[in-house]
Amino acid sequence: MSSGFRGSGLLACLVGALAHGQAPGEHHLYVGAALGQSKLDRNHVFDNPVQSSDDESGIYSIQLGYRFNQYFALEGGYSDLGSYELVLEGLCLTSLPPVCGGPVPTRTEVDGFFANAIGTWPVTPHFELSGSAGMIYREVEFNVISGGDTRYSAQGAVWKFGIGAGFPINDRVEIGLDLTYYMELGLDLVTPVPGVPHIVDSGDATALTLGARWYF
Repeated sequence: MSSGFRGSGLLACLVGALAHGQAPGEHHLYVGAALGQSKLDRNHVFDNPVQSSDDESGIYSIQLGYRFNQYFALEGGYSDLGSYELVLEGLCLTSLPPVCGGPVPTRTEVDGFFANAIGTWPVTPHFELSGSAGMIYREVEFNVISGGDTRYSAQGAVWKFGIGAGFPINDRVEIGLDLTYYMELGLDLVTPVPGVPHIVDSGDATALTLGARWYF
């Protein structure tokens, strides 16, 4: 065979290898992003009755991970877990005549950095199931928007668990649908705010996200 044919064959093999990328199960780094919806299951105790509550919010996250093989990966990233609105009724003073304050709007915002361990079961070349366990170091801000913006915050690590389905498009790109459960995401505060002297706004949250991962 001439050197021209050998060179052409080698070039074709090289182009094919680059187009194919890494074989399934090889070590590779990936980045990802996801968008979705979360629901905060509040466990709140206020001195004021609750007038209205919006416990759902849009969320997003970004991830950086390393997949050791087709069954196991570790990843870390940042999640903005949304903003949740709640309006408390104003308190009435026992005077003659009674004097009642107006509604007290509040907002709860949550975000933080997380780390996950992920186990994956490849069902077919283009479908896989996964389970994850990890922690998120989150900051919760409870804002009382009445007569000025008064804020109270709490930080700390809480557990998170998830299940998901992945749909590999090719060796480089994968679409994923994930359901994640966050334990004790809220906060427990005693505040000196007039009309809101005691706040317990703790609770769990559930998030459904659709995302994509790019492998290197």
